[in-house]
Amino acid sequence: MSDASIQSLPPELIRHIFLSSKPHSGFRSSTRPRDVPILLTHVCSQWREIALSTSALWTGLDLDTSMLHLVEIIFAWSIRSGTLPLTLTLSGDLTDFFDTVTYFEEIMMLLAPRIEKLELFMSMIEDIDIFDEVQLTFPNLREVYFQPSLGLDPDEPEVDGNLFLRCRKLQKVSMAHMPADGVRLPWAQLTSFEHCGRRRESIIEDPLQILRLAPNLLHMSCAVHNQQREDTPTPLLHAKLEHLELNAEPADLHQQHFLAFFTLPSLKVLECSDSDGLTSEALDAFLERSSPPLETLLVHPYDIQSFSSIKPFQRLATLSRLDLRLISTSFASAFLEAFTSSSNPILPSLSNLTLGCRQNAFDRDDTPEADLPFLTARLPVAFLAKRRRTCLVHVLVVRLPLRGTLALDEQVVSAYAEMRKRGARVYVSTER
Repeated sequence: MSDASIQSLPPELIRHIFLSSKPHSGFRSSTRPRDVPILLTHVCSQWREIALSTSALWTGLDLDTSMLHLVEIIFAWSIRSGTLPLTLTLSGDLTDFFDTVTYFEEIMMLLAPRIEKLELFMSMIEDIDIFDEVQLTFPNLREVYFQPSLGLDPDEPEVDGNLFLRCRKLQKVSMAHMPADGVRLPWAQLTSFEHCGRRRESIIEDPLQILRLAPNLLHMSCAVHNQQREDTPTPLLHAKLEHLELNAEPADLHQQHFLAFFTLPSLKVLECSDSDGLTSEALDAFLERSSPPLETLLVHPYDIQSFSSIKPFQRLATLSRLDLRLISTSFASAFLEAFTSSSNPILPSLSNLTLGCRQNAFDRDDTPEADLPFLTARLPVAFLAKRRRTCLVHVLVVRLPLRGTLALDEQVVSAYAEMRKRGARVYVSTER
């Protein structure tokens, strides 16, 4: 597109494109000249005018004590963002902001009512206490993220500050490299908690403690890689949790899977990654104990999934989405046969099925892996002759080399074309 064509675009469309260029959720905003939004003001006078008048471009304020003209940046962002809610990111030693930046405390007092999300990339978790020392309050704070570069002092299991106890609207907390109970929080009002583990290890006690302290939690994401328990656990009952993301793998695959620690009767979404140790028996025991109204199940192992039986899937009458990766040939055959059975099919509510596989399986002596040739050869047989044509089935080739290409036999391509003519929604694609 030529410069003239770009200049002819309506301002509303340019503004929409600008907003689409903002960092997405999970990525930090930027105040650097080479990044959006400052970059957009350096292209031409028209773009500068549109960018400066688009308040939503300036709602992310990312500050570091090493930045030059810090106060000027804060004032510019606060004016350009109008009255919109702000996301404030502070990096470094938090005390340096208040000790070395002129009028920083006064500026924060003015901005605090507009801040709905606070991200703290601090030197030590104890730095949070500075907010109490200056008596700063965030009355509209809804989300906070903690990531200290140094661990919590083992002699101080919890930071003393009461800042977040005063945040009546706080609902979502995310933290990394620190114990889950390392900060005083208004646990009863939290609905979402993401915990990325401690600096040296991620232990099962952290998610258990989160669920004990937060009775109204609806969503929890956690990483667990060290069970540190030899006893058989008494599962913790949490009555309200609806969405669990579990990145978990015991150091010893002979230990019980971490699902053995939970009873979750309201669970609707279960996402298990690094799930090699999750067996059919462990999943079935969890489902039998919890009887959840599960609607979405994602199981993504690092190497190969340990499922040997379809028994747990016979319990999932409400499941509408299933994503299984790197399954064995024996399990894949049993699953497809039961799923497309005309007499007593499993997963009657399923509308979206993803089967992830490698293009070519690794050579294994113990557990043959269902790869692309295996799955694509069996799906037409299962779906052409039997039911379930309304379910979207997606064969997803994972971990394809960067310059690799998807290779499908011509007979397979013809079979899939025939399936789609008959109404079956079966597709093959790749995930880099």
